[in-house]
Amino acid sequence: MSKESFPNDYPDYGIRNLDYFFGREADSKTRAEYLRRGLIPTNNLSVYFVDEPLAELAPGIPNTYDYRQKPFGATIQNFKQAHPDLWEAAKASAQETTSAMRQHTKALLEHTDATDLQMAADQASWNKAEIYDRVFRIIAPQLQAAGIDPLEVCKA
Repeated sequence: MSKESFPNDYPDYGIRNLDYFFGREADSKTRAEYLRRGLIPTNNLSVYFVDEPLAELAPGIPNTYDYRQKPFGATIQNFKQAHPDLWEAAKASAQETTSAMRQHTKALLEHTDATDLQMAADQASWNKAEIYDRVFRIIAPQLQAAGIDPLEVCKA
């Protein structure tokens, strides 16, 4: 895909995320939809959006999702303090997406019509993608300034 086919405000770190998460031919439809919507995929960024993550999962076992233990922890903490409304919206969108996907999966396992639940899960996923795109566009330049590749925060 040529650089010209990206939205005008699509940053280089967005292209790297898009290539990393949706660079295979099998992902071309999802990739095209992200581009159509002008969104940057952030995949696992949401695992760090926890108010007070546990330092350990069990005694002696560090919580790998505790952003405070990561090189980018200060960036996440600063975002939380500087953008509390977006922080809360991001957490809520992740919870809504998880709930919608669970309901859809449950309907599939029970062999019931899951069409409406699939549509709700898809909509929740795109709502989450929109919110985390906003988050990422704020923190990615800060991460880069700190010498951290923004893609690394999304890999989890």
